[in-house]
Amino acid sequence: MMVVTDEGLVLQLESQFDDELKSGQAQEKLVMFTPAYRRADAWTVDSYVYGRMSKSPPTTPYLLVDGWLNYLAKNEREPSVEAAKDSQIHLMDEGKEAVDRCTAFQCFGYELSYGARQYILSSGIWYEVALDFLNKVNKTAGKIPLPKTMLPAWNGVESEGQFNLRCGRISGFLSFDAKNIMFGGGQSKFEFCDILHMKSKTLFFAKIPSKASGMSHLVEQVRRTAELLFSSDGAYRKELTKVFKKYQQGADTSWLSTRPRHGDWNICLVSLGKPALKLPFFARCGLVKAYSDLREQGHDVSFLAV
Repeated sequence: MMVVTDEGLVLQLESQFDDELKSGQAQEKLVMFTPAYRRADAWTVDSYVYGRMSKSPPTTPYLLVDGWLNYLAKNEREPSVEAAKDSQIHLMDEGKEAVDRCTAFQCFGYELSYGARQYILSSGIWYEVALDFLNKVNKTAGKIPLPKTMLPAWNGVESEGQFNLRCGRISGFLSFDAKNIMFGGGQSKFEFCDILHMKSKTLFFAKIPSKASGMSHLVEQVRRTAELLFSSDGAYRKELTKVFKKYQQGADTSWLSTRPRHGDWNICLVSLGKPALKLPFFARCGLVKAYSDLREQGHDVSFLAV
């Protein structure tokens, strides 16, 4: 991956992107997420406001292309690179206070071919990517198997927590979202998984990948659970047993008395709203690396878009 520094080439890329936006072609593969370099990534971004701030601005919990298109329509503008660079997006915290702002263009994730080369737009920066590498990433992302047990469709409105709770009410499923395990030095907090299905022995980890940090947080949660749950040291499993007894009384915890083998449980990464091949490129790379690393360790891994 190389940053495109040639200003003439950047203009050509943005000209082609502009044509694809105006024709409607771009909207088929365009995605939006919080720019990776923004200071707001250190905060919790709870919602977004398109356009100018007012005393009680309408907020949306997710960055979606349709949200930007609706904003343009209300202002009687057509999709274009110029409109994207003019469209302000305010990043709001849980108290509905603006913590930062950026443009729609800086929130885009997009891929295009130009001059027999492949380019990626991410966080307002153009990158050139080797075609064989891109094809390898896409091929691997596209072949990650589905889990044996499916989850219901996300309705596009629920938060991650609401979705996980709804799944946890379905017979056979248990929700562990936000049920932290206090473990390790300084009593660090760890989440076991978001949803558990005992019969199929599946651990589901779900995220809405509309933020650049979304998939990285998902991958990190999966990595830590895999390290701790399958460790030869049973201390983590003892603490997890306490969480089961506190939040899921009556659930079988006998399997936690011994070290599970790699491959005993299916580790399923779940994307709410976007299939693997429509994730931002860097998120797709993170997914592929996590899948490959876990498979090398002997784990059974799957991916599900709902």
